[in-house]
Amino acid sequence: MAAFRELEASFEVGARLALPDLRAVPGVAAVRTDPPVELVATYLDTAAGDLVRAGITLRRRTGGADAGWHLKVPATSPDGHDLAHTGPRDRTEHRRPDSAMSDGAMPGAATPPAELLDLVRARLHGQPVHPVAVVTTLRTVHHLLDPDGREVIEAADDEVHGVPTGRAARTWREWEVELREGDEEQLTAAAQLLGEAGGTGPRAVGKLVRTLGDVPTVRTTALDATAGEVARAYLATQVEALLALDPAVRAGDDEAVHDARIATRRLRAVLSVCRPVFAGAAGAGGAGAGRAGELRSGDHLAPDGRAETVGPLLRELGRLLGAVRDPAVEAAAYRARAAAEPPGVDSRAALRLLVADRSAARRRGLRAVRSFLTSSDGETLFAALVALADTSPTGRRAAEPARDLLRRRTRSRTRHLAAAWDVAAAVPPGPDRDAALHEVRKSARHARYAAEIAALVHGRPARRSANRFKAVQDILGDQHDTVVRRGTLVRLSTRAGADAFVLGRWHRSEQLDGARAERAGERAVRRALARRRGVWMS
Repeated sequence: MAAFRELEASFEVGARLALPDLRAVPGVAAVRTDPPVELVATYLDTAAGDLVRAGITLRRRTGGADAGWHLKVPATSPDGHDLAHTGPRDRTEHRRPDSAMSDGAMPGAATPPAELLDLVRARLHGQPVHPVAVVTTLRTVHHLLDPDGREVIEAADDEVHGVPTGRAARTWREWEVELREGDEEQLTAAAQLLGEAGGTGPRAVGKLVRTLGDVPTVRTTALDATAGEVARAYLATQVEALLALDPAVRAGDDEAVHDARIATRRLRAVLSVCRPVFAGAAGAGGAGAGRAGELRSGDHLAPDGRAETVGPLLRELGRLLGAVRDPAVEAAAYRARAAAEPPGVDSRAALRLLVADRSAARRRGLRAVRSFLTSSDGETLFAALVALADTSPTGRRAAEPARDLLRRRTRSRTRHLAAAWDVAAAVPPGPDRDAALHEVRKSARHARYAAEIAALVHGRPARRSANRFKAVQDILGDQHDTVVRRGTLVRLSTRAGADAFVLGRWHRSEQLDGARAERAGERAVRRALARRRGVWMS
């Protein structure tokens, strides 16, 4: 299976409109035109349109040089726009040749390859895919070549006949330009040329959406300034981030694991901060609510049931992601320690011992994450998240102004941070103080995410508060990391033999680093809690 970046622009045009002279594109010396070819593509989706709503297409196509299975997913992260209908057509295309293409099989006759379905498994949450449209295209391709004969742009003149399942067909003509080995400036120039020649666009939707007409969309923008809509839009953006990261998380990409962990924290935060907005208490079972593990993706979930289901499952997913991410970060810290040792200290054996231990822990964690994501609990989580993102909240505070609710909720979490710091400051140095500082860190994280949500309506003052809370979280996170590493060093010291000397050196360094982080954390807390900085919460 191969993956490619696809950056293109499409224009709908009249049946008799002539294609302009494509040699006018800067850097193009010649144009080579291929004979027309017929492409027949069957598009698949769930009954609810879960793929198309996220700007994803899954198809099986005959004809052309790339016949086979194609999966196209947005190449960029959610940025607050409605993903299925706006923004550039910048996608990643995954291709898998289909051996059945050579035996005359109909385009929709086979099951999609498992490796493609795995990339969108979280989008499907247990639902099967089936054909939703057949699109036949008579395509004439024009290859725009530079003086060295490289193809910089591919321009296609398409006559399209789209047939949605069970509905009337649609026919249109379009021009499409796609970046090959050129640069984005050349693509922009080619698109401008087509627009000036009479093309309508550039159109932000592809052939499938044009065929289907009205399709569901992911609404990551708030329709109004009510608490319900602002909370729903923020939640929808984080849901999209988590779903988009799912394939890379399954593959074990460390940065994707880190980003997914942050998305789960933000999701838990919005459900907690905006608890009065949602009909049920996030993460707390109400009367008649079953345990999360007893629910399945096919069950009906009332709005309050969705929130009650999502809370515990998000907590579990976050814990599992941490069990992958934390050992990787810990191993990187040991490598840095080894690299900083003076020439007379041989730390190679100690480093091998530590990295092997942390790598084994990471592998165990990754197996657990994959197991969760492919389980019924994982399907339940994603189905409930999508339902929450799609549904306007109906809680008792949903209709009130978001500014009022979010100001009060952020103020409450700021007070929790102050109280946690007072407790930690009264605890003498030692393990109990380390635990108390960890609670301060968590309180700072809660205040940070509350301020981030509030920034959607309060703007710069809330963003500044979020940044100050984040500073506390980061500094005390460094302090907590030294505690964790000291525990690992002590645990493995009995197996280190002669290398226990190196582990002892590193343990002492971790103690010193932890003390420095604690002092920096105190300064950061005082800055974050300064009265003048929280005026917007009053």
